[in-house]
Amino acid sequence: MTQVGEIVAADAPSKGDDPPRGKLRVKTITKCDGDDIEGVEVIVKVDGKKKKVSTDGSGVADFGEVPARSYVVKLKAHYEEADHFLILVHYPRVTWKRKAIVEAVDSVSVPEGGEAELVVEMKVYRLVDTIVFKRQQIRIDLKESIKSRTVAADYGHWWTELGGGESYGWWPAGPLDLASTFMGVPGALNGFVDGSCRFGEDCTPTRDPHDGDVADQVFSPVLDDCRTDEDLKDTVRDVSTSYSGNWSWRFEFGNHCHTMQKKIISRIEACGFRDV
Repeated sequence: MTQVGEIVAADAPSKGDDPPRGKLRVKTITKCDGDDIEGVEVIVKVDGKKKKVSTDGSGVADFGEVPARSYVVKLKAHYEEADHFLILVHYPRVTWKRKAIVEAVDSVSVPEGGEAELVVEMKVYRLVDTIVFKRQQIRIDLKESIKSRTVAADYGHWWTELGGGESYGWWPAGPLDLASTFMGVPGALNGFVDGSCRFGEDCTPTRDPHDGDVADQVFSPVLDDCRTDEDLKDTVRDVSTSYSGNWSWRFEFGNHCHTMQKKIISRIEACGFRDV
């Protein structure tokens, strides 16, 4: 019998009883198109310990039953195929390596006897390998230069390929000697002048003479936004077809194929690049 003044806790769990529980699922999707993301590491602190579950092919990390309460959810995705570098200096090239890692933090409350699904949108890094920047670097023959008292050099070439025989580079439109190399001559996209290729190679207004050639350096942009490959290709086309001016070689102070490719890279505003 309960006496006056006694306090009774009805159905109070004993010290060893488990707390009420519910189910927890975390689903990850891309910000751009809502696609599922596989392989995201999801971390939740359960019963005082960190529990890690990776998302499956449907983008879901299933934690099963957990105590019914609020949770802080930490997510981490590493897109290894898009690990990239930033170009600090173009020539000579100095780069800074970076990993394509995306992290996010969110929260969710798990109801007693119910199920909570937290959906998290995440940024995605991807390699745009349909756009390829190629660079054949300058080679100077010092012995021949001294012997001939001229600059004996292969100036190399930088050009940008979009696939399917479409590519762009900046060339001199007229003959060169030592003076005009430094003072400059009219420039021409792909060396295409008055309906023909200035250098006797296979070129058109949309095909650089070196299209498909092997280069010293080959790399492609890495994106972390929602633009498509075609969006970037349109930017390359716009910059290339509107490029104008003369052609001159005064190392990086002239106006030549380096200048044009660097302008393309600046305009596409990629987050980084990867060697391909």
